[in-house]
Amino acid sequence: MPEPSFKTGLYKSKIPSRLEWINLRLQGIKSYSKGTELKLNPDSTYDMLTCGAIGRGRWYIDSSKLYLKAEYINWRLDSFRKHGFEGRWPELNKEPIVFMIKNDMIYMKYRNRIDMLEYSKDKPTAYDK
Repeated sequence: MPEPSFKTGLYKSKIPSRLEWINLRLQGIKSYSKGTELKLNPDSTYDMLTCGAIGRGRWYIDSSKLYLKAEYINWRLDSFRKHGFEGRWPELNKEPIVFMIKNDMIYMKYRNRIDMLEYSKDKPTAYDK
């Protein structure tokens, strides 16, 4: 079960303020994600929507880290689902995706990119599963 202070529900991309962006740039971060939605269900399943893909799987928490273990991933666009993108389809990660937890925000640094998602009371975007 999740830690008492951790909230299940919807997390959406957070666009950094100018000051946050300057700080991130000083840390070597060159880009950040936009439009990502992650719905963490109380039964430890999740649904994730990015600009190009949809995914489902299971999540768990260990210490101050959120782990996402994908069980399904596919392109978001029907034409890509049918034909792929340049003949390729998304692949499941063998290892879980790891986010750090900080208050009502989760974040992941990958090379020189950051994904920051903050807790939202909005409804998730509808998409085909």
